[in-house]
Amino acid sequence: MTDPVVERDEIGRRPSTLGSPAAADDLDAVLHDARQRFAGAFAEQCDRLTPSADDAVRVLHRMAGLGGQVGFPRVSARAAELEDLLSTGAMSRDDLLAGVAELRAAFASDTADPASAAPPVQSVAVPMTVLLVEDEPVQRAIIAAQLRNLGHKPVAVASGEEVVEAARKVRPDAILLDIELPGIDGYAACRLLKADPVLARIPVAFLTAHGTVIDRLTGLSLGADDFLTKPLDPRQLAMRLLLLLNTRGRAEGGVAGGVFTYEMFQRAASDVLRRSPCALALIGTPPDQAGDVAALTRVDLRRRDLCGYYDRSHVVVLMPDLGVAGARNRIAVVVESCRANGIPGVYTGIAASDAPGARTLARLMKEADEALASAGHEKLPPAEGIPIRTAS
Repeated sequence: MTDPVVERDEIGRRPSTLGSPAAADDLDAVLHDARQRFAGAFAEQCDRLTPSADDAVRVLHRMAGLGGQVGFPRVSARAAELEDLLSTGAMSRDDLLAGVAELRAAFASDTADPASAAPPVQSVAVPMTVLLVEDEPVQRAIIAAQLRNLGHKPVAVASGEEVVEAARKVRPDAILLDIELPGIDGYAACRLLKADPVLARIPVAFLTAHGTVIDRLTGLSLGADDFLTKPLDPRQLAMRLLLLLNTRGRAEGGVAGGVFTYEMFQRAASDVLRRSPCALALIGTPPDQAGDVAALTRVDLRRRDLCGYYDRSHVVVLMPDLGVAGARNRIAVVVESCRANGIPGVYTGIAASDAPGARTLARLMKEADEALASAGHEKLPPAEGIPIRTAS
């Protein structure tokens, strides 16, 4: 899943060391190397922009996205304009030739008057694992270095075909997904992610050099949470990732996909317990998989049931107007769903309050925890039954 030490640069069409760990850890070194090679390959790329070229739109797209990243903002802006015109067929041969001349002039201006470096951004307080999906190796290396510089852990893949497998393996806190990917494009990859009950809750931000209204509407219709326009400003990247973290519900007070933080669960559950008989299930999960189990649990619950993260290895569920038997049947479906989605080792303790106000949340949690310990100690294999125990 990691970038190879030597890979072929699409802009320069020669070997690059930007994917190597030593280079990728130093953002300044990555940007300097990328700028030098972008400048060195620019004339060749302009020569490829002819009316008969099949890859003219692709070349312009790369220029638009990468130029701004490495200090050529005028080139980036003009390349984006030309890409839009060329892709819609609203450009004649003479217009394209004039546009190439404007690109060369923009390059000269950017070279003579370099863009000032963005101010440094301090490392974030909440480190995240970020799955980065970007097929262009130089941009992939730059964004990965930006993420490391912010204190995050990037995991980079180069194609839409790798997204689902990588997300299942890494369990990222957020996904940065380029729209223009060969084969399975970003839209199709997002559709696959959102169709998976385990992965659907992971926030997705599209990466694009355009960000038109149509792009945004299409992305939002597929469940995307945000759009980031290239070139990525480090300050914008830091803020948007924090917002994505809040979207997932792991920041304090957040809610994601109907799953509460425990503080919010406590407030809501205490109110429900005063008004209704309830059953409470405390679900033990493999380490660091409470989020995935919570997502699957929420799918199998009723709308009025409450589901919350207790900690990294426990999920808590409150089911109004259900007794022990009804709660057991419902949670058995959850356990089987977890097994079907490759999450074994899920077990549950259940306690019940038979009348409104009969038991406090603290009492139910204590009783469910005792039952959970009994279920965990038995460690029944799947063929011998569902590991669910009820309070005596």
